[in-house]
Amino acid sequence: MEHNEIIKQLSEKLSIPEVYDKLVEQLKRLDRPNTCIGLLGQGNTGKTSMINILTEANIPVSLLPSQTNIRVDFGEIAILPATLMNTGDFSISSEIREETVTIPCEWLGSHNAIIYEKQIIQSPETASVNDMISLLADFDICIYILDAQAALTRTDAILLEHLSNAGIPVLAVIGKIELLTETDRVDVDQFVRKNVSKLKNVTVFINNGYRPLIECKEDILIALKNLIVKSDVREPRDIFANLYAANAVAQLYEKCEAMIAECKTKQNEVEKLFAEKLQHLNNASLSWLEVETQLKERNSETNTKVRTCFLEKKDEIVRRLTHDAELTADVKTFWEKDIPFRLEEYMKNAVQSVNQVANKEVLTNINWLQSELLKRFHCRLSITSTLIREGGKTHFISSTDDLVLSDTGKLRIITRIGAAATVVTAGVMLATSGIAGIVMATSMLAGVGSEIFIHKKTNESREMVKQYLPTLVERMQSKVLEDFSLRLTEAHSNIISQLNLLQVEWSSDERKRIEQEKSIASFNCSATKWVECRDSINQVASLLIKH
Repeated sequence: MEHNEIIKQLSEKLSIPEVYDKLVEQLKRLDRPNTCIGLLGQGNTGKTSMINILTEANIPVSLLPSQTNIRVDFGEIAILPATLMNTGDFSISSEIREETVTIPCEWLGSHNAIIYEKQIIQSPETASVNDMISLLADFDICIYILDAQAALTRTDAILLEHLSNAGIPVLAVIGKIELLTETDRVDVDQFVRKNVSKLKNVTVFINNGYRPLIECKEDILIALKNLIVKSDVREPRDIFANLYAANAVAQLYEKCEAMIAECKTKQNEVEKLFAEKLQHLNNASLSWLEVETQLKERNSETNTKVRTCFLEKKDEIVRRLTHDAELTADVKTFWEKDIPFRLEEYMKNAVQSVNQVANKEVLTNINWLQSELLKRFHCRLSITSTLIREGGKTHFISSTDDLVLSDTGKLRIITRIGAAATVVTAGVMLATSGIAGIVMATSMLAGVGSEIFIHKKTNESREMVKQYLPTLVERMQSKVLEDFSLRLTEAHSNIISQLNLLQVEWSSDERKRIEQEKSIASFNCSATKWVECRDSINQVASLLIKH
């Protein structure tokens, strides 16, 4: 059947193949080769006695309600289980037993029929649909025994209604009616017929004279055989097949709804986690700001160290120049020609020394920054390759020797002879040339000899030179420091700029990664396939309704 194939596919898709396996087992049970005559009735109404009346099986009976389901098959030789023969008290066990009896009953063989007595173990008022299906699905037709002394109880009425709805033809037989008074016999018979006549497929056995059932054997057999001949066993079997399929569909639907609900829960978790990660990403901007602030503080400390280191060279340079002035015999020549080149030599040495300190400090800051980025953001510093550019080329930084903040090869002091004698009182004027080149404009020195030194004694000129040396060195240092500061500021700004660029790239990559994770997670916990399953389940339900 089309719907059974769909149920099979859905069972596999929902990973509950046992649902389809159980359905197959139930359908095989319905596909029986014989006609099953069910025997139902409340406890101690005479069901086993009816088997003995119809088949002459001589199964022992009990005055107490039985706890045994008895199946009676046709056979050439009578076979009764020892458990049925040894005791007539079937209430000993609290569990329902299943027993099979073989009887050489001619009419059972000719009609290819069996009799199946079942005990009602649960009130139909509280029993589930599955319990009722399990009780009735084995029957093609049914003999229902009513106790005349109780007439038609609610339990009887509910069971007869279930049998009618299942399309099972029923022969209702009133037992023990002979025990009533004549008036009560008539009243009970009329009451039962009146209420049962409302039910489709239910016929009340006509007991003329209200005889004991054992005396009605032939009449009951005639009514039963007519029922067998007229009944179409396919109708109740198809009904139960649909009920079994509907039960399977209900289980599939329940599992499908559970899967959809689980997907929705996971989707909510994904959304929550995504929001948390985005919030964490936004909070990380504060961490980047902390790193930048700390880096700026370290850069400021580097500037201070470089300045301190450079200023410490001042006294040494003044001392050397003073010593040279003491030893010179020609102060004018010393002032005009020697000092510029001696000062250039001393300043070069000082710049080289300070440059090493600066390089070391900058590289230390870069290493610190690398460590912070790895620790905080798990990303590597790629900015070192773009720190220093010279002549349009990029120099990768691997040691302090590679990090060139000041080109000491271009550091030079040039003496320019001129007539600006008025500059003497202002000391020395320094100017920058290129990136780190230093030009000392000493044009004022040309007029010193004619206006000062020529008219002064050598000792007085020497003292004058010694007096101006600290100012000369200080002003030159100031200009060199200015140049150094520009270079350091440029390097630091480049690092900060690259750090900011790295932050933007990192934030963008992290957002893309988070969004990609969300996309993958959302796809993995998508309910689409389960919604499709539910649609297929609804399709099966529609097919069952049509049947």
